[in-house]
Order: sequence, then structure tokens, then C-alpha cells
Amino acid sequence: MKIEKKKQTKKHYLLVFIGGLLIFLFYVWECAEVITLSYRIGELKRELISLENKNRHLKANLHQYTNLANIDKIAREEKNMVFPQRENILFLEVNSKESRISSNKGFFIVREGAKGASQDSHY
Repeated sequence: MKIEKKKQTKKHYLLVFIGGLLIFLFYVWECAEVITLSYRIGELKRELISLENKNRHLKANLHQYTNLANIDKIAREEKNMVFPQRENILFLEVNSKESRISSNKGFFIVREGAKGASQDSHY
């Protein structure tokens, strides 16, 4: 009977040891996972900051290119466009019943060969 008790005691200690080992391994794995995820979170935060900076830069460029003052400056300086002089503008009245345009808006065009008007400056 003593031998049986010793075998049961050894089995009991072995099971406790295996259970403790499994708990320890699970704890180590969990700590490693937490560290890995914290590194990944840090990387994603840096990427987010980088993307937000790029987004701000793109919005600034968009504002620059859609700002009417900048468009006017580019048209005058880089494209050599000029605003037509008063005598070079013809106003046309559009009758909405005879055309597909839905309102009586006035349109203006620049005469061909007008002084100070480039060929690309027709509106």
C-alpha cells in the first residue's frame, strides 16, 4: 500500500509540475504577444502620423491649386493669358425656349484677333 501511495504521490506531483509548466508557458507566450502587439501599435501610430502629415500637405496643395487668386496668377504669368478688354467682349442673349439652356444667362466671347487676347483666352 505504501508503494501505491508513493506512486499516486509521484503522479500527483508530476501533474502539478506539468500544470505549473503549462501555466508558466502560457504566461510567457502572453507576455511575448503583448510586447509584439505593442511594437505593432507603435508602428501603426507612426504610420498614422505620417499619413496625417501627407494628408495635410495634399490639402494645402489642393487649396493652392483651387485658390482663384493663384489660378489667376498662373493664367497671367505662366500661360500668358489676358482678360479681354471691354470693347472685345460680345454679349449674347440666349432665349431658353429656343435652346436647351435652362435660363436666360448672358454669355460673353472674345472677338477673334482682338488686341491683347491670345487664342486660348476665349471663355
